[in-house]
Amino acid sequence: DLCATWALEEFRDKFHDSIAQLLHTFPLDHKTAEGEVFWSGPKRPPSPIAFSADEELHVSFLEAAANLYAATLGVPPCKDREKFRRLSAKVEVGDFKPKAVVAKLDGKDDAMPDVTAVDADDERVAQELAEELSALGHRLTAGGSS
Repeated sequence: DLCATWALEEFRDKFHDSIAQLLHTFPLDHKTAEGEVFWSGPKRPPSPIAFSADEELHVSFLEAAANLYAATLGVPPCKDREKFRRLSAKVEVGDFKPKAVVAKLDGKDDAMPDVTAVDADDERVAQELAEELSALGHRLTAGGSS
């Protein structure tokens, strides 16, 4: 269950939150310092994707990522796609909260300083994950299961 939760968080980070953050940092009407529309030419704005248990591709990602986490931790893989669908419905994922990030593009956009922001929430999440991994490792070496 923990591996599936991590996989779902991975999906959200890669396909929703990072894209939503990019669009927050560079909205559709954003202009460069030269006054050109940022999302033009070869740069097309992406669209965030919310996880859906009804989408086979989403469930395939969840299964693959969860089993990669499991393999890393020495936990047997799960091949039950319906179990992944059920688990995904139970996992509570919070709302997206944009980070206060600004970016400097190719050294040309003098109006924006370099990206240096580190979100305190990221530090907290990293600490929580490290503690969960440590606890899981202790259970595995003691003969417990997840």
